[in-house]
Amino acid sequence: MLRGIVPLFPLALLAACGGQTHHADGDGGNSSAGGSASQAGSHSGGQAPASSGSGSGGSDAALGPTSQCIFDEAGPSAPRIEMLHPPLLMVMCGGSVEADLINIGNDAGRGFDWTSRMLGNDPVFSPSEPQSSACAGFGVTTAGVYVHFPALAAPGQTATGTLQVTTTDAALGELEAEVSAVLVASQFSLDSHSVEFGSTSVGQGVLVRVTVHNLGLAPLEFLGPTSPLQAPFRYIDWGVHGEDPPPLQPIAPGDSAEIKFWFSPTAPGDFSAEVELSTSNGDVPAACGSPQTLTLHGTATAP
Repeated sequence: MLRGIVPLFPLALLAACGGQTHHADGDGGNSSAGGSASQAGSHSGGQAPASSGSGSGGSDAALGPTSQCIFDEAGPSAPRIEMLHPPLLMVMCGGSVEADLINIGNDAGRGFDWTSRMLGNDPVFSPSEPQSSACAGFGVTTAGVYVHFPALAAPGQTATGTLQVTTTDAALGELEAEVSAVLVASQFSLDSHSVEFGSTSVGQGVLVRVTVHNLGLAPLEFLGPTSPLQAPFRYIDWGVHGEDPPPLQPIAPGDSAEIKFWFSPTAPGDFSAEVELSTSNGDVPAACGSPQTLTLHGTATAP
């Protein structure tokens, strides 16, 4: 990724505050949602914000109002801004991508707050971090975007947006970053289209793994049956499943992951089924990519 650095800005005045904390974690142009996609609720600046209406550093009129930073250093802030300039974002049909656009830090002095918004009304883009604070000595916060095309959008559709960041640092003012995205069709392959469980006793279970390869240009965020799979079969995606599972991580272009099929019969018999796997959990244009079909077969014997 190409990155550009904006030099340090000296500061003599800090304006009004307001902001909460959390760093939206993206990869600068090639990852999703979830990311990580990442979820709101944490503060990447390294320190918690002050409660609403409070601040630190007293009421130093020469420096202006306080920020949401709990611990401020004396003197004016020293903003550190990094424009990340992500490349064209590839978004798979039915999926989404998160991208970091601006790193906002503060190397010294009074902290400052910032808010972000998209200019215009294009629904494809939305801020991944609406507001945060840059506190001296506590790392950077990041302003970025979520990108998600409408459900019926066709591959090849493009969108361009501008993220505007407004700070309470009077010397720094507003920052703007442009971002562009294109919708692409899904392309994936399976290392097998026939799953054979063999023979197992009633009350027992058999697990078979199938490898899925992402052949497309965008992260593969989802792959699942187009209709519910009936017992005694069960589908399990490539995520970590447990008591408190983390978000499903996308499969990057060119990478692979394992999906799983479970056979757990409760009565003797010969069982078979067909399952259609799609990269979208909703209706999308046919041009977005065709589902792929697997056959499942297993035999259950009396214990």
